[in-house]
Amino acid sequence: YATVDIFDLFTGTRAVATLSQARRSIGAVAVRSWILFAGGWQATTPSAIASDRVDILDTLTSKWSTAQISQARAWISATSVGSLAIFAGGRLASGVVSDVVDVFDCSGSSCVYVPIPTSITVVTSSNPAIITQPVRFSFTVYPRNAVGVVSVVDQSGTL
Repeated sequence: YATVDIFDLFTGTRAVATLSQARRSIGAVAVRSWILFAGGWQATTPSAIASDRVDILDTLTSKWSTAQISQARAWISATSVGSLAIFAGGRLASGVVSDVVDVFDCSGSSCVYVPIPTSITVVTSSNPAIITQPVRFSFTVYPRNAVGVVSVVDQSGTL
């Protein structure tokens, strides 16, 4: 399964394109003018070998590029939020369900992998606390008109 069908909503035309690596059970998402195809089972092998490959199509130029997700897996859930492509979960070759999330920022002239921090500094008042274990974020806002700001930065302060 190295080919994908791409339908252009503006022109009403369909095109067939070839991915850089044949695979099945991939995660796919469209963000702005890019389409990203991530992970999947490598289709050229009889056993379950997960892929970490990401094929990225720039629909404005019809040019392809490749990238990698942080963990090879198939059956990945994919969505977009604004200019971000988000790939979450999936299944590893061992059968274990993944809890990994990979993010690509497509706000500039290309889609760029955004590393998720493995430690964060939480500041309450003037007392910073550094958390170095894996971090899971869960936010509940109540009531609906509540206002708050959550900032996450890496050590260089760039995230």
